[in-house]
This record gives sequence, structure tokens and C-alpha cells, in this order.
Amino acid sequence: MKNVLNLILLLFISTYCFAQKSNISKMLDEYAVKNQFNGTVLVQNNHKIIYHKSFGIAERSFNSKVTNETKYQVCSITKTFTAVLILQLVEKGKINLNSKIRDYLTDYKGKGGDKVSVRQLLNHTSGMKNTDTVKDANFLKHGIGFYHFPYQLKDIVNKFCSNDLVNEPGTKFDYNNGEYMILGRILEVIYEKPFEEILNKEILVPLGMQNSGLLSHYKLIKGLATPYYKDKSLDHLIPNIPIYVEDFSAAGAMYSTTSDLNKI
Repeated sequence: MKNVLNLILLLFISTYCFAQKSNISKMLDEYAVKNQFNGTVLVQNNHKIIYHKSFGIAERSFNSKVTNETKYQVCSITKTFTAVLILQLVEKGKINLNSKIRDYLTDYKGKGGDKVSVRQLLNHTSGMKNTDTVKDANFLKHGIGFYHFPYQLKDIVNKFCSNDLVNEPGTKFDYNNGEYMILGRILEVIYEKPFEEILNKEILVPLGMQNSGLLSHYKLIKGLATPYYKDKSLDHLIPNIPIYVEDFSAAGAMYSTTSDLNKI
């Protein structure tokens, strides 16, 4: 009798999962057609993948289709990895969340060096001027801020993340890529290694994330999708403005796949 009940329960669960998968599939199929969705969707329930499907074109010039192993620029998901690396060092006693920027970056020239804590960098309450609004001498020529030249992370922090405070640290949330660039530089100083090496050694390799890494104009990454945005006035998909995406570094320069991200 017990075996019969177990079999009935198993069949019920299997039927439920199948119905759940069918509902997800129907919903996403309709969404993809209606919204010209190009991408990959992975759904996991109780540590089991119940849906994994790709839609659309990864590279329109060659009409390359998206697959479940297509690599994507994951942008600010990079910040999650940077935060994990920082918190790993907190656990090891090498970083104090209440310590200030200049405790780790002794040559930091920004006004918040002795005021802004690691904790405030992590939760976007540093009060620093938004890095993406900082312009260098070539801004008018290139028109896309400082992402027109491939800088080292140290130079990015010194040139573009060392500005005046616009709010008192800890008083206001203001999303700022510069905060995570500073965190990335702190990691480099403590480990005495480039951020990319730290990321690989501490997270990507241990988790078997073989299809993830940092973007660079020096690398040709096989299977990497080209990002597009939709121009509503023209009803067309247009490639993103070409920039040196590696300048986002610890704030947003990673690429990955849905399968790799599912290992986190």
C-alpha cells in the first residue's frame, strides 16, 4: 500500500511539474512573439531545472540564433560577484565593513576617502557624485563619458571615482557604478592581483563557471550575443553604442550564460 501511495504521489508531482512547465512555456512563447524578445530563460524549482529555452537572434549581422549556451553581457549582475568577494574577505577578517576607503586605498584623493565606509559602497549610500556623469577632457569629442578609452581599474578610480560628495555618506541611496569600481580596486590592493584573476580564482573556477568571465576589447569571446535596444520611433533593434565595456570592471563588465548563473 505504501508503494502504491508513493507512486500516486510521484505521478501527481510529475503531472504538476509538467503543467507548470506548460504554463511557463505558453506564457513565454506569447511574450517572445509580441515583444520581439531575444534571450534565454531558465526556471529552476527545488534545485531542478523545469524550463530552459532560448528565443531570437544573438547576432543579427550573421543571423546567429540564440541557444541555451549563448553568452550575454550580464552588466550589473557583476556587482553581485564583487559583493561576494568583499564579504569573503570580511569573513576572513581582512576587511571591516565600517572601515573607510582610505584605510585600503592610501593614495585615494576623493573627498570621501576618510568618510565613506565599505558598507556604504556596497549599499550605494556613499554620497559620492555619480561616476557616469563625470566627464574627461575628451568628452565633447567622443560623447560617451570615459568609456571611450580602455583604462586600468586603478586609473578609473583615480580619474573618475575621486570626486566631491553630493550627500552626507549613509543618508541617501544613489545607484553608482563608481562605488563598485572602488570596491574592485580594494580587492586588487588586498589580493595584489588584477580583479579578473581574483574573480576567476575565488568564484568562477570553484563553481565550474567555465562560460563566464570579464569582457575586453582584446578578447574574441565565442558565442557572445550582441546587445541591442529597441527604437520605438523606427520600430527597429539597434546595436548598443560601441564602448570599452571593460571599463565597467567590477561594476558591470562580466559575461555569462544562464547555465553558469544557475550555479551560484
